[in-house]
Amino acid sequence: MILDRDPAPKIKAILWWPVLKNKVGGPAVMRNQLQHLLDLAQRPNITIQVLPEDEFHVGMTGNFTVFAFDDAEPDVVALPARDELRLIEEKTSADAYTSDFLVLEEQAHPPLDTLDIIRTRIKEIG
Repeated sequence: MILDRDPAPKIKAILWWPVLKNKVGGPAVMRNQLQHLLDLAQRPNITIQVLPEDEFHVGMTGNFTVFAFDDAEPDVVALPARDELRLIEEKTSADAYTSDFLVLEEQAHPPLDTLDIIRTRIKEIG
């Protein structure tokens, strides 16, 4: 698995609170999905944060993924659409998304608080 490689890729995921509330697949499926997030967050290379539900944030305009590389390669941004994935490689545009991601990190709950939020949500589901 890619996450088990040495060196493992660093992953920072920022989720919006409502995705934790939606019971997609029923309570058992939701519990398992949330537990999987907690398990992944125990890895030193994975950080998960949750954005508050009631605050505006740049992520409301749509999902995006920033692929940042340690070497001299520029960042690449992936924008999902219904039946395709648009890649942005142009530096100025990619940098704007990278800046947006940094803002989202600041707006989101800290990683340890996020784990508590997910644990609480698991208990609420029952």
